[in-house]
Amino acid sequence: MSFGILQTFISRARALGLIGEMPERSQVLRQFQVRDNVYEQVDSLLQEMERPPMLGIPAYRRKFKRS
Repeated sequence: MSFGILQTFISRARALGLIGEMPERSQVLRQFQVRDNVYEQVDSLLQEMERPPMLGIPAYRRKFKRS
């Protein structure tokens, strides 16, 4: 999950102009596991979708009486 959070954070920071251009980053999470005393790499493609802020959702605003 933290891999996805960092991906979203970097995308938002770039969109807001808080950071400059960076090299293209991979959406592949690489992890390692041990099986029979041998390390093997496990790759997972993670594509994060940024959600809107909760205050921008009408149902949330009604439920918590936010104007």
